[in-house]
Amino acid sequence: ANVWTNVGTGTGNVAPIPSMGQATIAGYSHGGVRVWPTINNEIDKFPYASQTDASDVGDLTHTFYFTAGASSGTNGYAFASSPQDDAKSNVVNKYSHTVDGNATDHGDLFHALNSNSSVGISDQGNQNGYCVTGGYVHSIPIHYTTIQKFAFSSNTTATNAGDLLSRRNEAVGASSQTHGYIAGGYDRAVPPTNVMNATIEKYSFATETDAASIGTITTPRANQAGCSSETHGYQSGGMTISSGMFSTIDRWSFASDGNAVGHGDLTNSYQGNTACSSVSYGYSLGGQSPETNTIERFAFSSNTTATDWADLTVIKVYASTSQV
Repeated sequence: ANVWTNVGTGTGNVAPIPSMGQATIAGYSHGGVRVWPTINNEIDKFPYASQTDASDVGDLTHTFYFTAGASSGTNGYAFASSPQDDAKSNVVNKYSHTVDGNATDHGDLFHALNSNSSVGISDQGNQNGYCVTGGYVHSIPIHYTTIQKFAFSSNTTATNAGDLLSRRNEAVGASSQTHGYIAGGYDRAVPPTNVMNATIEKYSFATETDAASIGTITTPRANQAGCSSETHGYQSGGMTISSGMFSTIDRWSFASDGNAVGHGDLTNSYQGNTACSSVSYGYSLGGQSPETNTIERFAFSSNTTATDWADLTVIKVYASTSQV
């Protein structure tokens, strides 16, 4: 990215404000299922600079799986979680990226959600987090297309910032400096139809308007992982009811709307994996089947197969992430 270099009497240079994609220090994984019915509350942290296994640096306020995540630059956020099977939550947790420790409460969503249906997106430029779509519980199916927005700086209830074009569960998110993106997932209607969705939708951080369709991923699938580079959104893994699990990594451009293209593969096929990213690499964390604690890394610059990078402290499926 371009950096404005100070040449006057002041001090310091000015770098672009990052989106969720441009982290340099560490990735975090929070919550998730270990081996059913054991649900995690651990917050794991692993460094980007060295090939080192994650360490347990704190706990969420509850045990949560199907949780969504966001990053402010100084804190990580966990929200829209299932505290147990067939349950919903409106809780937003916050934990520090500068001092290791347990999470604290940070306001509420205005819809209580099972994040089976929700995606977390970060707008670090405006210091907002987004919880996008959601609302499916096995015995009480309630579907929303809502884009919920909450401030990183204040402990307040989220507000409605627009809607998606279609309802979807178990989709994936990415973010540029100006827009949030949602891709894949499926519609769990009543009775469940599990119609897979290949659409990529985009919405603006600057204006609270509904999302627009900009393209499709290479194969309709759900339960995949999403992350961002400075220029592209990425999704990895996932599954369909008919075809099983995928190892595929897709990417799509932030600069020009259009369909995703292939970008290599993970070392194994996963669903229920999650992802975070540094400046140059994407990371796939955990997933199944079988259940794993593996962290895989793939380069943004080349279309190659990912490598086994490190391990989480425990198995994590349907967890979520933040990064700094």
